[in-house]
Amino acid sequence: TSLETKWTQEICGATPPTRRELWETVFSPAVLDGYDRQLEYARSRSLDYGDTNVTRRVDLFRTEIYEPLKAASDRYFSGPPGLAVEIR
Repeated sequence: TSLETKWTQEICGATPPTRRELWETVFSPAVLDGYDRQLEYARSRSLDYGDTNVTRRVDLFRTEIYEPLKAASDRYFSGPPGLAVEIR
């Protein structure tokens, strides 16, 4: 699922996900691993074709979008279990 689809359909929908749903379903480690593989593939292909503009865009997306998501996910999963209290 594309990041845009996740954002428009799973995050900004009528009922936003809980913190747990956000990190364990919407942006689960498996989903983030898939994005990582897609970014690696896109970068590799851009290098194969010598398209530096695409390479820079992929690098920018990784730095500004993917890495902050991954870091937030890592923080969520590294916290003590049971302290992930949700307040609505």
